[in-house]
Formats: sequence, structure tokens, C-alpha cells
Amino acid sequence: MKSSNYTLFCLKVFNKLVSKFNKEEDLEVKNVTLVKANISMSYEEYYSTALMNTILGFIFSVIIIQGFFILFPSELYIYFIVLVPLLIITIITLTYYYFPFVRTTQRGRNIDLFLPYAINFVSSM
Repeated sequence: MKSSNYTLFCLKVFNKLVSKFNKEEDLEVKNVTLVKANISMSYEEYYSTALMNTILGFIFSVIIIQGFFILFPSELYIYFIVLVPLLIITIITLTYYYFPFVRTTQRGRNIDLFLPYAINFVSSM
């Protein structure tokens, strides 16, 4: 699959940062995980996109919370300005971290589900 312009931009911005955390042994394991999940991105591209989306999620959540409290002022502003962006960051990060494992499990279930039909088809051929 061809990479989109957005993922290439994220890779260009965060390539040095993401590649600092790569070790040859870890890189192969991480790439195998993405291949098993049928995600056609390299490790660097996937995690640089995850980092960019986390940063953008933080920025947009702060802007939305500030806009909300300009319209509806409250004493709880300081709590929301801290808690909501942290919650958004956590959700985005955990989603990107666990997504390959969820996809791998889902593919395994689908294979197990359709394997008897495939065997029956091949044996009838």
C-alpha cells in the first residue's frame, strides 16, 4: 500500500526521534507485529504518525476546552484544562499501541472461522 502524504510528513518530522529508540532486535519484532496485523507501514512510519496524532489531539483538546470555558465560565476550568488533554493523550496513545495486537487477534479469529470451509473447498477440488 502506498503511504499517504500525511504519514510521509509525520515520518519526515519525527524520523530522528523514532529511530533513536530502535534497536535491530526490537525493530524486527515490531515490524513483524505490524505485518501480522496487516498494517502496511513501517515501524517508523506507524509510530511517527501516532506521535503526530497524539500531539494534535493534545492541541485540539486544549483549544476546545478553552473555547468551551470562554462560552461557559466555571471554577472547574483548571481541572478540565489539565484532565481532558491528559485523557485524550492517553486514549490516543493506548489506541495506537494496542491496535496491532487487536488486529492480529481479529485476523486469527477470522482464519479459525473460515479454515474449515477452505479445507472443504480444497478437498473437493
